[in-house]
Amino acid sequence: MDAPLTDHEYEVLHDFVSAIACRDSQTLRQRYEISPAVIEEIYESLDDYFPDAPSLTISARNQAQQQARGGRPFIDNFQTNEANTGIECILFANGCPSEAILHAELTTNDSTTRLHFKYIA
Repeated sequence: MDAPLTDHEYEVLHDFVSAIACRDSQTLRQRYEISPAVIEEIYESLDDYFPDAPSLTISARNQAQQQARGGRPFIDNFQTNEANTGIECILFANGCPSEAILHAELTTNDSTTRLHFKYIA
């Protein structure tokens, strides 16, 4: 883990997870520039991990560095080779950490932070 996420980076991550949890395809297309095919893959992945459609969230900001079973922090961040912020974030189902991990990357240009979805595994 590098330096903890800034409040703004955390909010971007939180907003993205809220969009996928609500299956807000319009926000995913417009704000995150995700294609309809990839959006469908995200939804299929969520269905595989969470067949009962629980409430999905991420850890609270003040608990992001706490560790789940196995020693992984709830939100792990690191610098990538491209000097962006890599994210590995445990998804919470109904308030409890799950096995599903969101992999993404944050880029900041001109004080704008963008999230680039990688995959859920």
